Amino acid sequence: MKINWKKVKVAKPEDPIYKEGFKIYPINSLNDYKKQREKEGMKNLFLKKIDRNASRDEMLDTLVKQLQKQGFTITKKKNDK
Repeated sequence: MKINWKKVKVAKPEDPIYKEGFKIYPINSLNDYKKQREKEGMKNLFLKKIDRNASRDEMLDTLVKQLQKQGFTITKKKNDK
């Protein structure tokens, strides 16, 4: 993979990352991580595991169904080009 350095954007001095900084905290378990994210107002997204032995179409259907359950809307259908 090549990086086109002309297209790389640099954060400006007024960017929030410079003003707010980074939040770093230790996490001892997955449950701690989930609770911390919820405290920060972020929603945890959990999807069903996809069977690796399934066909590509079955994997795609499973993924689409799980995303729709989480509230995502799919705009491009399977047969659309």
